[in-house]
Amino acid sequence: MIGYVTLGTNDMEKAAKFYDALAKEMGVGRMMDFDQFVAWGEMGGAPGIATTTVSMPAIFAIPMATSSTSFA
Repeated sequence: MIGYVTLGTNDMEKAAKFYDALAKEMGVGRMMDFDQFVAWGEMGGAPGIATTTVSMPAIFAIPMATSSTSFA
């Protein structure tokens, strides 16, 4: 199960404004907010969107931990 998808950006200010507006339309807000990483959605809710500062934009899918998932 995917918890959120991270989209890389080289302009965090522009990306944050774009995803703030998108998240508002989806009825959610920021759930994590750091200088180089922002995530939108609801903790424990549907998969969210995140953006992080990178020199070359990239996409990552982060799995959600479930009761049957174990991380060693």
